[in-house]
Formats: sequence, structure tokens, C-alpha cells
Amino acid sequence: MALPRSAPPPPPLSGSSTATRPPMPPSAPPVVPGMHQTTSTMPPELPPTFHQPPPPAPEDSPPFALEEESVAVPVPQQDMSLQGVGSQGHQMARSGGGNADIVATAEAYGFTGIDLNAFGVLPTLSLKNGAFQSGDGALVLGEEFHCHVYGGRPKYVYKTDLLQNDPRYDICYTFDDEYASGSGIPIQKKLSEWKAVGIPFSKKNYVDLRIGILREAGGDPLLALLSIPPTSVSNYTNLTIQLMHWAQMTLREPGERVVRVWKGPLVTKVKFPFNPIKFDVLPV
Repeated sequence: MALPRSAPPPPPLSGSSTATRPPMPPSAPPVVPGMHQTTSTMPPELPPTFHQPPPPAPEDSPPFALEEESVAVPVPQQDMSLQGVGSQGHQMARSGGGNADIVATAEAYGFTGIDLNAFGVLPTLSLKNGAFQSGDGALVLGEEFHCHVYGGRPKYVYKTDLLQNDPRYDICYTFDDEYASGSGIPIQKKLSEWKAVGIPFSKKNYVDLRIGILREAGGDPLLALLSIPPTSVSNYTNLTIQLMHWAQMTLREPGERVVRVWKGPLVTKVKFPFNPIKFDVLPV
């Protein structure tokens, strides 16, 4: 009699510990010393590159006029260079790099024999008698105007505390606070001469701001200087901070923004009331 065949075992249930597992991949062959192996690896992802605009180079400027005086002061013969912006067509003697020598630029175009020491190379504006005007009165802009700002630098002014019609009256200025601009005489020597004859003197810190005045009829901006007195230097600092912040955020030149320059309200809680120079950075 034939014995009954046994039934095949049932398939394992899902999730059962007896479920068949896929075979393990073979282990890598052992590394034999001196044997060349080829591996395929993807290059690591490079981090993004951020562009940081170079800081503006300090520049020198032509003559100036004091806020409360109209004394003509000779132009210094040192580092007479101007930095410009080329994004909107209002350039200030830029040649190649960021810090161009205007004399070399002029000679490259065939203009030789220019004298940057001559007084009045650029009109110099100050807030005088309630209006922005040049020292000789040839340029009067009223209580406000619009311009581009190309940079500024401190200027130290020493003058005797005498009336201008006094024959002993004297004044000098310097950008490094060591040598008088124009004459090159050491400042300490000049002060010693005043002290030796008992002439009192004072020192004030100004800022020369290089600007391009926008004309109502259009065209290229009129290049000029704005003499900022000590009472408005803090406003100049605020303007600089705003322009630098915008330049870093947009990677554009500060000189591309339009700035409104205007006569501020009269400050009366001081010994000598005055109108400060105010600045507004206009929307793009």
C-alpha cells in the first residue's frame, strides 16, 4: 500500500520571521598592496561665490570756501585726483582703475598744460546768507538742489581770530593736519609764528564733498565742491552710511543715487543760531 504524500508547507506569512530575505551583496575583494583600483566619485559641490565691491579710494579735491567766509585760498598741489562713476554716464575723470589722475587723463586726450593750482578750477558751494552759492556769487542754487555724491574727505582750517580787514589776519587749511596746503609750510611752524606775536587762532574741522549738480535742462551734472561746516558733519556721516548700505545691498556705485541737499531748520538752542546742511537720499 502506497503511503500518502505529505503536503508542502504553506508559504510564510507577511511579517513572519521566517520570510525569505534577499541575498546579501558580496563583500568587496580585499585590497592587495600595490594593486591599482579605480573609483568613481562625484566632485564636491563648490560653495557660491559672493562679490564684494571694493571700498572707494580716498580722493583729493580743488579749492574750498568757508561757510562764514569768502576768502580765496590757493589750491594745494598734491594728489589732485577725482573718482567717478560710469554706470549712468556722469563720469569724473575716470581712466581704467578706480583712482585716476585727472592730469594724466587729460594728457591722454591731448589736453596739456592744465593748472590744478589755479583758484576756481571747480565752483565751491557753501550755505551762506540762507542760500547755497559759490564764494564769488556766480553760482546761486537757492535753498536746495539735487546732485550725485562722489565722495568726501576732512579738511582742517586754522585761522586767526581777527577781523578780515586786520593786516595780521591769516588763514590756512590742510588735509593731513601736518602741512599747509598750497604753501607746504608745517602747520606747527605756522602756529608758532602766530603764538610768538600773541595772535589768537582757532581750528575747525570741515568736509569737502565732491558732487555733480543736476541741471534743470538735463545734460551732464555740473562738477562742484560742497563745503560742509562742523555743525553739519554729523549729517554728512549719516548720508555716507545710507549710501554705503545701498551700495552693498545692490552692488552699485554710491554716486548713482540722487541726493537732495537742502537748508535745514534754524537751530536756536545754541549761542550762535545756524541753519544746518541736510541730506535726503531720494528713491530710485
